[in-house]
Amino acid sequence: MSARRNLGAMRTVLLLLIAGAWGALAGADPIARSAAGVAIAVPADWRAAPLTGAALTLESPHDVKDQAAVRAAGRLALTVTPTEVATAADAAAVLRVDLERVALAFEVLEDAETVIAGRAWRTLRFRFRTGQLGWEQRLLVAVDGGRVAHLSLSTDLDHADDWSAAFAAVVESLRWDPAAPLE
Repeated sequence: MSARRNLGAMRTVLLLLIAGAWGALAGADPIARSAAGVAIAVPADWRAAPLTGAALTLESPHDVKDQAAVRAAGRLALTVTPTEVATAADAAAVLRVDLERVALAFEVLEDAETVIAGRAWRTLRFRFRTGQLGWEQRLLVAVDGGRVAHLSLSTDLDHADDWSAAFAAVVESLRWDPAAPLE
């Protein structure tokens, strides 16, 4: 594996961990959001999160002064980047190796291939720790036309079950046009 590809994979891993580690889908009717050819439906009250370098970063409403609320919030990060890997399984394997290396107490809960809107996606659901705090993320990966799409859905361990149905709805709405321009 080339150093350039390692750097790109590591950058993606760090972006996804950063987006996820800051903190749940509820409330308003879904609205369509898109970036870099990926379209998803999210609750209308979700807002843009602090920039992480991802094409799209959203979070559920919460009181930013209440640290427990910040941790309990749901988060979404989306990246689409060029890649040399051929399949979603290959891209997920690269990410998994990097996650195992950088995430404390990394535990895979699910690693499966799924088809969403006719496209193969690799799904990883995992837990990890950052110091005293525990997090759960659902990461979906697809590869097409020399590009890889990563969608990360995250919350703290204490609220993972609370967000499960909402995250599943976002995943169900997922559509990707790999021919769309990278923004």
